[in-house]
Amino acid sequence: MNSIKKAIVASLVIGLSACSSTQNTRQPAEQVAGPSTQVEQAGASQPDVQTLKIDTEYGSLAFNGEIERTLTDRYAIISLTNVNIRLLPDAEFNQVKSANLNRIRLLARVKLENGKYLDTFEETKPVEINLDAKQLQGTISDIEFVMPIRSYRAASFVSLVVIDYHDDKGMMWPMRVKLKRQLTDNAT
Repeated sequence: MNSIKKAIVASLVIGLSACSSTQNTRQPAEQVAGPSTQVEQAGASQPDVQTLKIDTEYGSLAFNGEIERTLTDRYAIISLTNVNIRLLPDAEFNQVKSANLNRIRLLARVKLENGKYLDTFEETKPVEINLDAKQLQGTISDIEFVMPIRSYRAASFVSLVVIDYHDDKGMMWPMRVKLKRQLTDNAT
């Protein structure tokens, strides 16, 4: 777990301990700062950490690497630990000769009865990856999104998109990785 995630998990555990001090039940401790340092949790479940492999293409970009998803009682944390992005200049659709990726967005949506979607969470972070014939590959790493677990659970889907946005115009490429479990997420 990286240091930011450790701090978030530690603060959640401490906060939950303070709020639940009247409870008698205690669960096993989460390791926060190393093998000998433990913080007790009161009434909180252990974080569910899963590494998701990504190896996909969308139009003129290919994505390969790992994304870590951590689910706590209060947050869904999506960490891009090491994602390589490669320009595919001969793509069949969404074809570009260059991509100046300057944003990455995490988006959670709920599908409504009328077939439209409602955004329940959206966060955009800056990146700087310039791909062209001379530089076909770049890497995104050490980017983390923290979403309230209620938004994550309510969402029909959760997605990551890289964006080339300039002069009020933009192109987007979804990463096509399942960031939300499709089975029984509400039990998490």
